[in-house]
Amino acid sequence: MADTFKKRIELGNMFRRDFFPIPKENMPDMMYAPNPTQKGLVLPDIFSNGALMSHKPFVDILKQFRLGKTQISEPMRFFDLTTDDYVNDTEYYFINIAERHQFFLPEKRINPIYSQPAVQIHGIDVYYSPSAPKAFTIENLPISINALDCEVDIWHDPAIMNSLFLSNRLAQALLKSDIDKNLLTLWECPLFDDVNN
Repeated sequence: MADTFKKRIELGNMFRRDFFPIPKENMPDMMYAPNPTQKGLVLPDIFSNGALMSHKPFVDILKQFRLGKTQISEPMRFFDLTTDDYVNDTEYYFINIAERHQFFLPEKRINPIYSQPAVQIHGIDVYYSPSAPKAFTIENLPISINALDCEVDIWHDPAIMNSLFLSNRLAQALLKSDIDKNLLTLWECPLFDDVNN
């Protein structure tokens, strides 16, 4: 039992904290509801339960772009443990953003909300992510212009906690889709030419 618990923590850290690929055999194939859930529950097209989950339309768009090591599960359904039945007929996908690219330039910030790193993970100073549109400015989130040349279209910056970055191409495709725009909340980041300027 202790080994199972340890393995769960290890796997959770791999995709929640470190954004590493997880072994294929450990990819989830079902979601569970620990409490009674109303039959026919409708979940958003995209949501997080500690990991990124989505319906098929979002996944279909993602698959048209450069994902690198990012993993997408087979379709799965939401199961209610208290009723021993599926909650609804909708299929969902677990998406593990397993690409890490560091473009954040903390030394370029001016009067940042979070002046010091929150923690250090794998030798990298990790800062809290700004949580409101007005915080995505030069004061808080300067990004290297090299991000425009990133080899993938979706990634995590290991220097920003729980961050998720999209290429402009992917962002525009999502904005033109039928996915609820209230679920996307995309913000443009200020770019810098050079770390030393």
